Amino acid sequence: MLNATNKKHPVSVLPDELTGGRSAIKLLADAGHREGIALIGHNEEAERGLFRSTTVAQRITGIRAEMAARGMRFAAEESCWSLTTVGLPHEAMGRASVEILLAPRRPSAGRLIPMPVIERRSVRSPAE
Repeated sequence: MLNATNKKHPVSVLPDELTGGRSAIKLLADAGHREGIALIGHNEEAERGLFRSTTVAQRITGIRAEMAARGMRFAAEESCWSLTTVGLPHEAMGRASVEILLAPRRPSAGRLIPMPVIERRSVRSPAE
């Protein structure tokens, strides 16, 4: 399955959301940001009870883990879309899916595809 999971079909190709989330925080930290970081697009309180895909949950887990590992905290958490983001590698996921389908023997486990951080104008050095 491509970008999905199903108990009947254990082999899937998924974006590596956990690492993608960690990479987004690494980008901010490497640019000198340690304070004033808001998690835009997710708010535990506002979104309680709403559907959250497994992959998005993994991205949030990666974001929170990297923030904690660096001793950083969010200034705010808002439920709306962000500007800088981590993208879905559609082409690479499709290619991996075809490779799995055409393989002489199907693998017994899924494959994680690295996700690119899509840096936009919302990330700058704190001095700018």
